[in-house]
Amino acid sequence: MAYWWVNHNKMHRAELDGGYIWCPQNSEKVERVGYANLTLVEEGDVIFSYAKQQVGHVGVAKGPYENAPRPSHKGYSDKHRDWKEDGWRVLVDWEAANRPVHPKEYLADLAPYPGQKHGALRVTGEGKEAMYLSEVPEEVGDRLLGLLDSRALKPKRKASANADEIERKIRSSGLPETTKKALIDARVGQGLFRSALLKLYRSCPITGVSNPALLVASHIKAWKNGTNEERLDPYNGLLLAPHIDKLFDRGFISFSDSGEMLISNPGTKEVLKNWHVPSVSRIPTLGKNQRIYMAYHRKQHNFE
Repeated sequence: MAYWWVNHNKMHRAELDGGYIWCPQNSEKVERVGYANLTLVEEGDVIFSYAKQQVGHVGVAKGPYENAPRPSHKGYSDKHRDWKEDGWRVLVDWEAANRPVHPKEYLADLAPYPGQKHGALRVTGEGKEAMYLSEVPEEVGDRLLGLLDSRALKPKRKASANADEIERKIRSSGLPETTKKALIDARVGQGLFRSALLKLYRSCPITGVSNPALLVASHIKAWKNGTNEERLDPYNGLLLAPHIDKLFDRGFISFSDSGEMLISNPGTKEVLKNWHVPSVSRIPTLGKNQRIYMAYHRKQHNFE
């Protein structure tokens, strides 16, 4: 059982009325986790429908995905989309939420989902259109059902699959190799990396936040640029509050080997001031392994 969040803003009416979610299949040129996630939906999974800046419907998957041609609705063949003819579809029983939820008004309740790398919500509570379907953490899904007054849809619990079981399921599927890799990287690797970081660190060194639900496992050398070993190396990571992670991930800040915060420009310094984050903030002095990764980060983002 799992919770999912679908961002289908422009096509939500067609999908709600038609009783499904649909996306194009990944290809060698298109490797979107938001598409590939559709292939992991199982019967009984709960799906939150986000459109027009609110979650207004909740659905239950009627079965696993199936290969299906692009729907006939004209919106799917919009010239500005990269959607090809072959796609994946999951049939869904939709129902309107008793109390629609605007995520911007409930960021604390939805934490740590907003701002997650493969989440469908930005840290500000706005939907990421490029992330069509995203898995929602169990505790967040439970809270969201309560906010929507849709507790009757709370699914029966099944034993959670461990990382090895998830990877075996993905590798044994008939999906393209690029799709398998995207799913394994997103679902398995990130989870292992986060677990290792939580064993090393207790809080965000900049804000002092210690609630694990409010911390992001941030790579120093970006996931897309690392080897498989580097992607899972906890010394290639920091536990950061979501807003600090965003600045670090985008290269607006970095850190020296002795831990001082490096700031890219006056605009970033002003942002930190508005967030009440001192510009003299620091992290603990870096160890040998971390220094190698941080040197890469500084060079990548033109700090040296």
